[in-house]
Amino acid sequence: MRIAQARTHRRSLLTFLAVLIASSSLAGIPATAAAEPAAPATEPGHLGHAYQPSGGSLTGFGLPPKPPAKLDARLDPAQARKRSRDRALATKQFSYRDTSAVPLDQSGALVPSSQTDAVPITAATPPQVGRECLQQPGVFGEAGRVHNRFVWCQRYITGNIYERLVEGRPVEVGRSYFTFEAVGIGSPNSRDIKVYFRNVPGSVRYTGWSLIERYTVAPYLNWAVLPDCTQTDQYCFASDGATAHSFQTWDSNNPWVDWTISSNAKGADPADPDKVLYHDWHWHGEGSGGDFVYTPALSQDYGLRCDSADYFSLFGFRYPAACIFNDVVPHLQYDVGDSRVTTVAQHIRDAQDRPDTTYPTEDHAKLIPGKFTGNREAPGLHRVPGDGSIKADNTRLKDAACLRTPPYENTGLPVPPVSGVEDCDEYPFATTEEGAANYFYDFSVRALPRAQNRSAGGLLNWYYFRDRVLYYQNDEFYTEIRP
Repeated sequence: MRIAQARTHRRSLLTFLAVLIASSSLAGIPATAAAEPAAPATEPGHLGHAYQPSGGSLTGFGLPPKPPAKLDARLDPAQARKRSRDRALATKQFSYRDTSAVPLDQSGALVPSSQTDAVPITAATPPQVGRECLQQPGVFGEAGRVHNRFVWCQRYITGNIYERLVEGRPVEVGRSYFTFEAVGIGSPNSRDIKVYFRNVPGSVRYTGWSLIERYTVAPYLNWAVLPDCTQTDQYCFASDGATAHSFQTWDSNNPWVDWTISSNAKGADPADPDKVLYHDWHWHGEGSGGDFVYTPALSQDYGLRCDSADYFSLFGFRYPAACIFNDVVPHLQYDVGDSRVTTVAQHIRDAQDRPDTTYPTEDHAKLIPGKFTGNREAPGLHRVPGDGSIKADNTRLKDAACLRTPPYENTGLPVPPVSGVEDCDEYPFATTEEGAANYFYDFSVRALPRAQNRSAGGLLNWYYFRDRVLYYQNDEFYTEIRP
């Protein structure tokens, strides 16, 4: 009888523990992570490794390689741009700059607002735009989401795989990991980005552990996280200090922590007036505790571009340096439904989709670049100075096409713009290399209401500032016309 009672009691205890484990392992993720799965069954993520030799030798044990040595050189600009382009296309990262929400006054000039103000990076928690990013599609995953060139965010998994050496072979004994949220904000006035990180409360998972170690070992092992550059400090460096907690603490403690990643202008090419540098950074996670030997987990690399261009200003304030997230296809959006720019948007759409219906007419099929297709291989536009010779040449030929003077006396606009009422609008824009004077591409002109043309011009200048579009530098961008 006593034996039977003991067995019954033991079965009850094991049943209780099994229920406890199941409830701990399968508890729902809080609402902050509800937009996308917090811990998929496949357990992807930034997972490090920990090995417990158990008296055996680690020789030939197959430890993952140590993190590569940092690069003590500038990243090649062309190669860095290509890597960023490839990453952007692979994960469909497109910068979203919708002009329809940007306020203008009656003259078409920008009005100070949340849409035009530069976002500082001094706050201890992410700004509102970063939290909005976390609610958008594409957040969960290795790449995260490049919301625009100044905002990046991510929700993903980080943690560790634990193994022991048994008869000379590694045997997995458990995994511990949790869901995290991260936000990156590029600085509009310094060569820095601020990276914010926190765990999602209640998201820690322990899988594969024995019943005893699940409660006596796994919760008390530690996991540390920090961002790091792939280059030496001569070019790129992150503020010191990993954030480290036991998994038990990670599960309940979730204040935002932050680091600053900085670009050293002294590492730039002395001949480059904008002092442009490209950088790659990644998450670095590493465990500690117990008798394990730990190997770090590194995320994929994320691309940055930092500059000291001195020609950006807004509302009388200069912005002589900045860092942006470069793994993105940048593009400007005009909306036909925005009555402030309707005719301009229609003109650009015709130029992009039906170029042979536009003026000046040509005896060949017209080729007009700059349309956003989601493919960075498509020919884009490149910004030039508003007071330079390229812009002056573009304007001269645009005016000739609008006024039907040489070389467009037979092919230009049949009726010139009405003085004081209409402007001569051109696409591609006069402030791009691909404007009217470009030898390789065609262009379009149209007489449009002056107010709409000037509103569109004000929004173009807003876009140049908000996406930090540099002169030349192969800083390609696109134009999208929305319904």
